[in-house]
Amino acid sequence: MSSNTHELSAQWSFSQTIGDDNGDQDKEQDYISAVAFSPNGAYVAVGNRSGKIWIHQERQDKQIGVKRHYEHYTYFQSHKHDIDYLKSQYIAEKINMIRWCPNVHKSQMLLSTNDKTIKLWKMFTHFMHNSTNLHSGFISDISQVRIPQLTDVDSVPACSLKCSFANAHIYHINSISLCTDHETFISSDDLRINMWNLTVPNISFNMVDLRPDNMDDLTEVITSAQYVQHISSLI
Repeated sequence: MSSNTHELSAQWSFSQTIGDDNGDQDKEQDYISAVAFSPNGAYVAVGNRSGKIWIHQERQDKQIGVKRHYEHYTYFQSHKHDIDYLKSQYIAEKINMIRWCPNVHKSQMLLSTNDKTIKLWKMFTHFMHNSTNLHSGFISDISQVRIPQLTDVDSVPACSLKCSFANAHIYHINSISLCTDHETFISSDDLRINMWNLTVPNISFNMVDLRPDNMDDLTEVITSAQYVQHISSLI
């Protein structure tokens, strides 16, 4: 190696704390279980063991300079605990993974999953309106009739459930990954990988199945599955 070659090393420095620091008052349900940044870095989603997802939005601050700084935007309950009555199995609400969908047609959506169910959420801004130009009292002439006008007085960020993808995994879901075609995604558990279409929640296609005829012959399991970046045909 030439003596003129310099090795570049990443320099890490503390930037920001997101969330409330309650010290010893933190509960186990508040523990973070998943974190994901949107493709453009404008949002960061944080999921915890209670099934909630907190969205933080990047804000521009001249005092901060080029560093990204995030502030609370909204939160919602993504999953709730459930019971598989056929197996007498408790299904925890803990968020295992979050994946942002590409921002297509100015529609910001994300996928979230617990052990059994994947959900597609759409983030939007709800505008609160106020009616003005209303007539009060008795109208004696048609000229006194007024058309009410609606004005935007405030906006509230919110998330709505688009659809749920369920009943396709026997074992706990450990990962989800979006395809570059912006239409399909895969989900994996210990032994299987399934492919879904974002607009068809009731149908999935099995791509990989490692389950042997005799479970005693099992030698390997799937811990995670992800599409190769920019190549939709490789996992």
